[in-house]
This record gives sequence, structure tokens and C-alpha cells, in this order.
Amino acid sequence: MSPIDSAALADLTVVDPRGNDVALASLWADQPIALALIRHFG
Repeated sequence: MSPIDSAALADLTVVDPRGNDVALASLWADQPIALALIRHFG
């Protein structure tokens, strides 16, 4: 598995469970996170 460039991911926006847009970098601003990407085929 290749290392992930967290600086490249920092500019992305994701949707939280409530439907709000959240800057991905804000999730690891205070502490490390485990990020799992799930692709939906449907």
C-alpha cells in the first residue's frame, strides 16, 4: 500500500452524516484520524 499525501487530501470537502459539507483537513486538525474510503456500486 502506498503512503497517502495528506496535503493533497486537505483541499477536499466531504459530507458528514447530517448532510453538511466539511473540510476533510478539519477532521485531523486536533488529532489523528483513521480514514476509510468506501466505493458504492449501485
